[in-house]
Amino acid sequence: MLENKLEYPETPIIELVKKEIIVYFDSKEIAKSSRPLKILKKDLTPIYFINLNNVHTKYLKKSDKHYTSPIIGISDFYDLILENTKIENAAFIYSKPKDGYTILENYISFLPEKMDKIVLGDDII
Repeated sequence: MLENKLEYPETPIIELVKKEIIVYFDSKEIAKSSRPLKILKKDLTPIYFINLNNVHTKYLKKSDKHYTSPIIGISDFYDLILENTKIENAAFIYSKPKDGYTILENYISFLPEKMDKIVLGDDII
């Protein structure tokens, strides 16, 4: 059944997803987890987060970009670097999440439009 993002709540909520998620870039598996988190907020596509323990962090380098969500907190962006390829601001981590969102501290979200493929269960995001 397809989700309707218009039915998501106004205030973002975090859900545990019981499907495997795999992030690929340049034929390499960048991250893989069987228990990702998902943020749902009205009018937004779900955002998936993977625990850093399940990420090949050797491919990541912190960039200078930051973003402050008035609800969730401060996020830091990371570049993805593979051999001679650099994808700027390919992923982000909420480094200073606000109360109610601190579970996200050790989780990273890869931007689907910057990856070759992100597979969630049987679906491509």
